[in-house]
Amino acid sequence: MAELNDSYDSLKRALFWSHWTDGVLGVDDCRSSSDHLGKRPHHPCGRAPIVFVFISVVYFTTLNYTTPLITAFIFVAIVVLMDFFIVSLLINKNFDMFRSPIGTWIPFALIFISTYLTGTLVTQ
Repeated sequence: MAELNDSYDSLKRALFWSHWTDGVLGVDDCRSSSDHLGKRPHHPCGRAPIVFVFISVVYFTTLNYTTPLITAFIFVAIVVLMDFFIVSLLINKNFDMFRSPIGTWIPFALIFISTYLTGTLVTQ
C-alpha cells in the first residue's frame, strides 16, 4: 500500500510540475511553428529542456522513486498527453501542432534527453 501512495504522490507532483511548465512555456509556444515563425524569439526547444533539468533535479534529489529512464518516459508521456488533450483539443481545436517537428517533436525528444541525463548524473 505504501508503494501505491508513493506512486500517487509522484503522479501528483509530476502533474503540478507539468502545469507549472506550461505556464513557463506559454500557450502560444505550443502552437505549430508556422503560426508564429519570426514573431517570437524564444521557442519551447530552448526552454523546455532547461525547465525539465530543474524539475528532474528536484525529483531525483527529493523523491527518486524510479530510474532515470522510466522517469524520462513518464515526464514525456505527461507532456504529450497534455499537449494532445489540452492544447490540441481544447485550445487549438486541431492537431496542426503535431506537424511541426521543431514545435512539438524536438521539444519532446529534448525533454526526454534532459530528464534522462539529469537523472543519470544526479543518481550517480
